[in-house]
Parts: sequence; structure tokens; C-alpha cells
Amino acid sequence: MATESQIDALVDQSKIILVGTVLRLGASTVSTYSPTSHTVIVKVNQVIHAPEALGDLTGQRVTVELTTSPGLAVGQQAAFFANGLVYADSLVVQEVGRLDAPAGPAARQAQVAEIAASVSRTPDRHIQRRLQTADVVVTGKIVSSRKVPRPQGQPISEHDADWREAVIDVQGVESGLPMKQVVLFFPASRDIRWRQAPKFSVGQEGVWILHQHATRELSAPGYTALQPSDFHPKSSRAHMRALIQGRK
Repeated sequence: MATESQIDALVDQSKIILVGTVLRLGASTVSTYSPTSHTVIVKVNQVIHAPEALGDLTGQRVTVELTTSPGLAVGQQAAFFANGLVYADSLVVQEVGRLDAPAGPAARQAQVAEIAASVSRTPDRHIQRRLQTADVVVTGKIVSSRKVPRPQGQPISEHDADWREAVIDVQGVESGLPMKQVVLFFPASRDIRWRQAPKFSVGQEGVWILHQHATRELSAPGYTALQPSDFHPKSSRAHMRALIQGRK
């Protein structure tokens, strides 16, 4: 039986998690994808987690490229943790890992429930990883924002961040040294490099997980919050405090 931490590690590496039955060994459901000794066709019995864009995979046949030792037999059931590899008339996924299905329906349901619970905890694990490296965590409100002047002679790069400087009035320090205000730098650019970075505006309130910036384009000291899990609405304050306490 896999431990909670082992399941969490598999979930965190996987975008597709399904329970399936092995139908064929050394075969592929995609004509243009050549099978190997590590390629199996699996019938999807249950989808635990997958991108919505894939639709409902239940009952479909998919190809799994095994990365762990094959060790599978036709008719064997397992929970497959994987990522998409080929999207065609059928799906080919690259295995991250797998858990053999336990004997008995009750034990199998318990395994699926444990994996699903781990999936639901994924956002909190992302937050906890950011908290581990944070310099300060504050609750506050943005009271001003301005475009950061470009240093004289600095060219505009292909993936220019278009930096903004915001000032946060601190309503509470959740972790770190006491402070009344903090300077936050954030990229206003919608370029692919910065698309996921949160954008902020005057009047916005929330909880920020902040890291001291180490960006050459920014000469003044300050902080950044560049990951989606670095900002949360103010209503999440109690939950953030609980996560902070949990990391100690």
C-alpha cells in the first residue's frame, strides 16, 4: 500500500490519472505511434483526474507508454499516473508511475478515494512549497501602482516583463518581520513567459506570499509574487494562517 506522501508525489507530477484494465501488451491505439515492449493498451474504467479538454475518457481505450518496468499482464487493473504524449484519434500517455489495484471492491474504492483526496490537496501543496521559500507573507491592500521606468539604454527584449511597482498597505504580517508597507513588483506583460504571473490593481486586497526580487531590470529593493499560488483573496486569510502554522 502506497503512503500518502508517495501518492502526493505521483499526483503532483501527473495531469492524467485513471484506473484502467490492460487489454493488450506491445500494442498502440494510434496508427502513427509505434509500440514497444513498454507500450500497452488500457481500457479506462474510471477517470480520477484529467484536463476537461480531453472530454470523458471513461470506457475508451488509450495507449500507455510505461516508464516503470512493464510487469503487467492482460486483464490486470491499476491506477495509472501519466501525462499526455500524443493527442490523435486516440490518446497516448507517458506513465509517471502506477499503483496496482488491490484485491476486492472495497479496497479499490478506498484507493481511488485516497488518490482523489490527494488531487484535492494539490493547491495547498503548491502554496506550502511557496511558503517554504517566502521572505514575508502579508495581508493588505494596494494603494498605488506605477510603471517602472526603463533604465536608460536598456533594450526592449522579446519577452519584456513591462514591470509595475505597487505599494501595499500592510494590514497584517502573517509571516516575517513587522512592516507597515511593502513594495511589490509585478509584470504587466501578457507574453507567454509572464502570462501566469498575477496582475494587480489599486484597491485590490488579499494575502501575498512574497519573495525578494533578484531581477536585474529592477534597481530598487522590493518583492515579487510571480506564481499563481502567491496571491489569495482576503477571505482566504484564515486558511493561509493554518497552512503557515502547518509548515512549522
